Amino acid sequence: MQRGANQLDGDGRAARGAGVAAERLQQLRQGLDRCGQHLLGPAARRPDRLGLLGHVPRPGQPGWQPPDHNAVHQQLVRGPARQDAEDRHRRYAGQPDGAPGTPANGWYWVGAAATSHAGRYLDVTALRFEKTGPGQWDWHWASNYLARFDSKTLKLRSLTPLPSAANVQWSAWLLSDRDYTYIYGVEDLGSSKYQHVARVRGDDLTAKPWEYWTGSGWSADETASARVLEGVANEHSVTRWHDGYVLVTHDTKELFSKRVLGYFSCSPTGPFVKPVELYQTPETGATGSYGNANIITYNSHDHPDLRRGNQLLVSYNVNSLDANTDLYADVSIYRPRFVGVTLAPAGAQ
Repeated sequence: MQRGANQLDGDGRAARGAGVAAERLQQLRQGLDRCGQHLLGPAARRPDRLGLLGHVPRPGQPGWQPPDHNAVHQQLVRGPARQDAEDRHRRYAGQPDGAPGTPANGWYWVGAAATSHAGRYLDVTALRFEKTGPGQWDWHWASNYLARFDSKTLKLRSLTPLPSAANVQWSAWLLSDRDYTYIYGVEDLGSSKYQHVARVRGDDLTAKPWEYWTGSGWSADETASARVLEGVANEHSVTRWHDGYVLVTHDTKELFSKRVLGYFSCSPTGPFVKPVELYQTPETGATGSYGNANIITYNSHDHPDLRRGNQLLVSYNVNSLDANTDLYADVSIYRPRFVGVTLAPAGAQ
């Protein structure tokens, strides 16, 4: 499918076949130089903190499940910060507070979330995947949905189809900025992944028609959506940073990369330029901390509500390409990591 939009490489250069006028790109670059001059410096390469969450039961302990158990897909569990393993097991296995449900021949995978209607609802983007065969990798993305939960009880109120006509998974990130909610999606072609941007007025993704960034303006046609940035992960973040925006993502231009990158822009639609390496995940690959070539890291993003000054709190996932073997041999692999990364002003050491 032809993309009638500006395409930018990792350095912000206009790609071949770009649709945005040269003067418009120059204006954006000049604006970036102005709004980002105090923050486009090197990032700290060492973590300020690295944390893991909770207790994982060993074989035979309450809450432990064997490799052949029925996996629970993306349940929402509400409970105290400290919860014993037996209670946590009971809630996951039989009494979850909320979930999008399980469609025939597939499942929902939840993505970015935000509240709507003055906090009354928790709105969670959900990707519907469908099985195509009996194998581990025999499945594909089918469509996008919004799962709406009651914020107090976490009971599912509705499951509403979202735009799905442009091969874009609209679940990477949600940004509330001024009068709009910006929806960041990923066109996942396997070896290549491209960011797309849509928006809707207000905080309800289902109340009004979406608009799609074409590279030079907004369109009501989803198929006119532009490829904004190549090399993003299926989950990444775009957040306000001083008078601009920072995008945090794993580098998917490299297969199973350990690099976490930050890009900067003066606009929520990009261009996202001047990438800096924020962190290298120590667990990745044969030379990583597990000494296992099957260990991968992915889907890093920022948590803006937990920042401290100029320090970002970035999380990422760790997994194995041989999950049934490695994750049961060492349960620490599958736990989330959080790392504090401090951005320095331009020119600072």
